Amino acid sequence: MINENNKRLINIMLIICVIPFLVPRGIMETGGNLLNSILYYFRLFVIFFLLICCILYKIRFCMITWLSILFYFLNIVICIIRHTDTSADISNFIYVFGMVLIMEFALYNDISCFIKNMAIIIGIIIVANFITIVMHPGGLYTDSRGWKANWVMGYYNLHIFTYLPWLAFSYMYIYKLRGKLSVMGIGLLVFTICGIYMAGSKTSLVALGIAFIIMVFSLKAFKLNLPNVFVFFIISFVISYLIIFMNFQENFPAILYKYLNRDSSFTGRTIIWAMALKSISRHPILGNGNVSYNLTTWTTTQAHNTYLNIMVQQGLLGLMLFGIIVFIVSHKLKQYKEHPYTKVLTIILVAYFVDFITEMYQMPHLLFCVIFLAYNIDKIVDLMPVKFDKDSKTIKKKIKIKI
Repeated sequence: MINENNKRLINIMLIICVIPFLVPRGIMETGGNLLNSILYYFRLFVIFFLLICCILYKIRFCMITWLSILFYFLNIVICIIRHTDTSADISNFIYVFGMVLIMEFALYNDISCFIKNMAIIIGIIIVANFITIVMHPGGLYTDSRGWKANWVMGYYNLHIFTYLPWLAFSYMYIYKLRGKLSVMGIGLLVFTICGIYMAGSKTSLVALGIAFIIMVFSLKAFKLNLPNVFVFFIISFVISYLIIFMNFQENFPAILYKYLNRDSSFTGRTIIWAMALKSISRHPILGNGNVSYNLTTWTTTQAHNTYLNIMVQQGLLGLMLFGIIVFIVSHKLKQYKEHPYTKVLTIILVAYFVDFITEMYQMPHLLFCVIFLAYNIDKIVDLMPVKFDKDSKTIKKKIKIKI
């Protein structure tokens, strides 16, 4: 076991280790090659250092850590087989590998303090991003594609992938301190919605709106038991199928235009989806590795749909592996479905699944942080007990009865 003095030192060490993985996209895109090179080798050093620490402390990696590493390693292997560019996949692998190592060590040391620190650090980035949106509403800089709507956290459609894990860390710590959502928790969600709205991402607002509705109906007053995460995952996949393969969105173009400012092609996404389907038909089992989609005015490597993107790059094998990860996490959360931590993580993952329909998820290391927390819900419940009102029944009693 680690004594209290060593815990404090390790907490400081983990803050230092996590910083190169949390440097926002806007700084990466405008910082130049030197800064990016320094951060790249810093991340490699962190991985090497934490591997040694895990060996010394005899920390055994959980299943979700191995599956996360396998998922991104598989993409690199397929890129090598298909002779496509591996740079982006190696970078993603380093990000995810480094973050799950940090999470493993934090779980062993002091997960409560780490969750608090992550909420603070990401919160600082989000506040800085919000300030730049207020000061430069048209965009802070123009990226390599010639698009202007970029701020500290990068392009406006990518902001949601920083907000969601921040809300997960923040809400979990709020529940630990107060035992309920509280005014602060509602304020964080309102702040998030304002930030997304000011940036101009309508699809992200839909994801947050659905998450908010689920959050409201999961309160005690409604006595609604949330379906497990895997059910939401399947629903998201089915909706994607209907839109991509059956042109389901063409039945309600007026709604898309009025409320989302989108046409029935989802602002050109259907063109990319058609190209992606052709790529899938070439290598449906193992995928194609990295693929570029050349449009009239710009080029992208993203299929603008997570399920489609995984199938293009890793085929059915990759999609099945991702589905297995979600299924395992869903099973772990189901065992603690009455716990507020479970409700928080379920709502955040649902918001991710909604955004998967029109976007390929970004910031994968932060997504897998949320997945890691969900998988280790049993340990977190014990290590980070929630404060309860004296008049309410404790969650622990409910859990013991079910076990």
